[in-house]
Amino acid sequence: MSNNKPGRPESKNVFYFPHYTKSRLKSLDLIEYRHKSEGYKAYYRLLEMVADADYHKLSIKSKDEKDMFKIGMNCNSEVVQDVIKIVLNTGRIDRELWENENTIWMDDFVQTLKPVYNNRHKPLPQKEDNNRVSTSDNPISTGRNTQKRKEKKIKEKESR
Repeated sequence: MSNNKPGRPESKNVFYFPHYTKSRLKSLDLIEYRHKSEGYKAYYRLLEMVADADYHKLSIKSKDEKDMFKIGMNCNSEVVQDVIKIVLNTGRIDRELWENENTIWMDDFVQTLKPVYNNRHKPLPQKEDNNRVSTSDNPISTGRNTQKRKEKKIKEKESR
């Protein structure tokens, strides 16, 4: 269903993510060791592209998507491939989605975006078992948000 309300369209991506000043990731240390500043650049370009992808699932399946990925990364392709391999081998990229669909999903990265989605009053996108992502059109129901809806309805009835 589409929402025909006027105003700003629903955001499916973010324009900001935390960039920590002290690396807490051994994978980034390995990337920098192997590829110096080009590896560092490739790693953060990858995060930028995941942040900008709709619901943070970066598809690199079609020829157009592959070309757009190369343009967006703007790094040596061998470095990019090794960065993906390192991040994949540390479990930060979902192996199943990558190997089956050529799609990058980084759950730990998406978790860092919780404050953005809390501010939007939207559920955080999540990889589901069927490889679909939860959105506001398809929210994941939890005990917490179900309870909040019940409390809101009770308050509305009481105020009438």
